[in-house]
Amino acid sequence: MTVLATMTSFLLAGLIGFAAHRGGVCTVKAVAEVMEKRRAAMFASFAKTVAWVMVVSLPLVWLTGGVSPVTGAFPATLWGLVGGFVFGIGAAVNGACAISTVTRLGGGEFGLLLAVIGMAVGPALLAGVVDAPEAMPPVLVGIVGRPSLAVPITVALLGWAGYEGRRLWRSREPGGGAGAFLLTRRWSLALTAAAMGIANGLICALAGGWAYTSSLADGALWLVGAGAGPTAERIGLALAMVIGVVLSAGLRREFSPRWRPRWDWARHFVGGALMGVGTAMAPGGNDALILHGIPALSPHALPAYAALVAGIWLALMVTVGRRPGKAGCDHSM
Repeated sequence: MTVLATMTSFLLAGLIGFAAHRGGVCTVKAVAEVMEKRRAAMFASFAKTVAWVMVVSLPLVWLTGGVSPVTGAFPATLWGLVGGFVFGIGAAVNGACAISTVTRLGGGEFGLLLAVIGMAVGPALLAGVVDAPEAMPPVLVGIVGRPSLAVPITVALLGWAGYEGRRLWRSREPGGGAGAFLLTRRWSLALTAAAMGIANGLICALAGGWAYTSSLADGALWLVGAGAGPTAERIGLALAMVIGVVLSAGLRREFSPRWRPRWDWARHFVGGALMGVGTAMAPGGNDALILHGIPALSPHALPAYAALVAGIWLALMVTVGRRPGKAGCDHSM
């Protein structure tokens, strides 16, 4: 990448971290919302995030003559379904999914660092114990080659984006400009989805796939000689996302270091290790599936994410010991 493209990508990754912290998004929290309140507002916001990624990426597919800027697609396999399920169990044990692990860590919950370490250890352990099935090479989604599908989807998404963008702008405080709108203490889920989706679509066009869970898995596999490590750009994007989280927490005066070890920190490591195993199997954690796999129309993504949600649901039922409607999870930021 050129220096300009690299710096732009880093700024956009920082925006994703900033938005994720302001919106408080989390797949574990989304499952708990359904169980407790019979509502799916956060899941709806994830669908909007996917739509915004596609709003950016599909026109770029047309402009580049069929080369998709989003991550390549993988086949749906039983191995991937099991991986999604294992990741979901790990996220519930950890009390945070891949995205909220970063937002809470950036807010000062240093115990979540053990989850990040676990996410790196998990793939290495898996590689040392199990011979993973031979992965099919990823293929780019040739949606331009199917105009009967691409044209109506693109038109519908652009129409929706115009409506949603207008609705978001009109929802700001009267007289407030763009700066005041973006610095609102708590972002709506719709604004969070728009910021994360648009930023990620642009990053994919500039730098390709970059999900931090996949980068951790690649790094761990490289250390044990089982694969190539992440590029410096992917590492930089992950760090930029963390900086965005820290900036949001600092501006809200919510950065509160909690570094004193506690015994329950062990669950962060165990949960993170399970998440790492699931990331290597699926492939990808919930961040990669929402920001890359599903927008890329990858055959593996929706089934893996459904299995991930099922894993969270089951683990919450077992660990919390409550019936649906009374389940809970760690909502702290």
